[in-house]
Formats: sequence, structure tokens, C-alpha cells
Amino acid sequence: MSNMEKLIKTLGRKAGKTYVKGRWAFQSIFGTEEEGIAAERQMGKELNAQMQHQVTLVNDRVLQRDIRDIGHGLAERLTHSRRDYHFYGIQSQDVNAFALPGGFIYIATGLLRLPNITNHELAFVLGHEIGHVHCGHPFDRLLAQTSLNLISKTGRAGSLLGNVAKNASVNLIKSNYSQDQELEGDWFGVRLL
Repeated sequence: MSNMEKLIKTLGRKAGKTYVKGRWAFQSIFGTEEEGIAAERQMGKELNAQMQHQVTLVNDRVLQRDIRDIGHGLAERLTHSRRDYHFYGIQSQDVNAFALPGGFIYIATGLLRLPNITNHELAFVLGHEIGHVHCGHPFDRLLAQTSLNLISKTGRAGSLLGNVAKNASVNLIKSNYSQDQELEGDWFGVRLL
């Protein structure tokens, strides 16, 4: 498991504990689309605040500005988007990028420091992550994890329902996006470019 995967797993575990008690799960499942997006935005802000304490941001202002400018240039192409997007470079040897619910997108220096990486390639990666957020992949994943946590806590210890929910939750945390979700992110990134 890479450092990035461990970081996301830890953040997800903390989020599951924090947000089970919140209104966001109810709003996102039973509320209007606006309430669901508001819940996603609030959850994203709180997750982002936690993330800012767990990672080291790139201290190169020019690089951070370039990431932000490319990301915002892509986000401006979205029509009818009700999300605000925020872009951060972080210190990590992983060749990776990831998105939190609500439009908080991180890209690791391991990817940024690849030899000969162009702004067009960086734009594609950011567009791919915007696609995940726009399609609701990070939020759906966290909502599914939280729902499983609720079910496992509701089921009695050792009950079949509780054990199934716990096993499914562990598998969800360990898994990546589905191939369909990754292809959807790719297609979205290509269309933004």
C-alpha cells in the first residue's frame, strides 16, 4: 500500500467516525439535489481541513500557482457546476492525484516531477480528478463507507448483517475506483481539454 493510499484510508476512517453523526448523510440520501451538494460541500471542507494537517503542501509558490491556474482554467469550462474547485500540490513521492468530495483536488510531487511532464499532461490529470468530483465518485464512496459503518454499528456484534457490513466496508476502503469510474474520469478530462 502506497503512502497516498494509507493517507486516504486514514482520512476515510476519521471521516467515517466524524460524519456518521452528521446531517450530511441524511441530506445526501433523502434531501433535494441542492441539499446533497451542500452536504458534499460541507463534508469536503471538513475533510480538506483534516487533510491540510496530514500533508505537506508544496512550498514552491510558482508551482502552486501553476497547478491552481490550470485547474481553475479547466473548472471554468464546466457549465452549470455548483461546486467550487480548489487545487493543491503536496509533497509525496507517489505518482498520484486524488479528489475529495466538494472539489478539493490534490496532486503529488511524484507526479509533478516526472521527467518531461507537460502542462497539457498536468491539465489532463486535473481534468480527470475534476471528472471524479463532478460525477460524485468521492462523495458516493464516502457515503457508501459511512452507510456500511452505520449498518455494522446497528447490527449486533457478531450478527450476520453486522459482519457483512464490516467486511464490505473494509473492502470499499481498500479498493480503488471501479474501471468504469476511472474511464468516466478519463473521458471527462479529455472533454475538458
